[in-house]
Amino acid sequence: YRDFSFMKILFTDFRLPYLLKDTSYPIGGWSVELNSWINGLRANGHEVGVLTWKGANAFINKKLDFELIETYDPDKGIKILKYFYYYIPTLYRKAAQYEPDVIIQACAGLSTGIMAFIADKLNIPFIHRCASNMDSDNRYKSRLLKYQQIAFKYGLKKSNIIACQNKYQYDNLIAKYPEKTLPILHNPFF
Repeated sequence: YRDFSFMKILFTDFRLPYLLKDTSYPIGGWSVELNSWINGLRANGHEVGVLTWKGANAFINKKLDFELIETYDPDKGIKILKYFYYYIPTLYRKAAQYEPDVIIQACAGLSTGIMAFIADKLNIPFIHRCASNMDSDNRYKSRLLKYQQIAFKYGLKKSNIIACQNKYQYDNLIAKYPEKTLPILHNPFF
């Protein structure tokens, strides 16, 4: 029996700091949705951490009621190679230090595979949040490089749950992953 009255939940988002700072930087719908999820989870007594870029806390410069966990500087390192010697090891170390009960990641991309891999190594559940209809119907292929597509598909295969926003996403993903748990969780609002 598992007590879900308190959970330590770890998200990833590298645009949320711009929303929290209230800048004119284009953040996308996931960061807005994540902010609402964080507020709801915190209001219900759960602990929330968000992996993000190095320097984000100083950039925001205000106290938060959740942990913004700085990881790596996206501008450092040798293209592609930096994932193996810098990004992934840093994300893994920070995730392990946080000791989450679950990792939740959204938006199709390389980070889906990376976070699924990290959750697997930490022996905790991984949830992918489908943040766009494009993520469910193969249109992601037009905006992701081949290695990013492979990582995204790996992440979906390794996920314990793929959370959909709507029936369209559900219908597309259940055909590809009939063994997966695919709840429809409509976008929250704050």
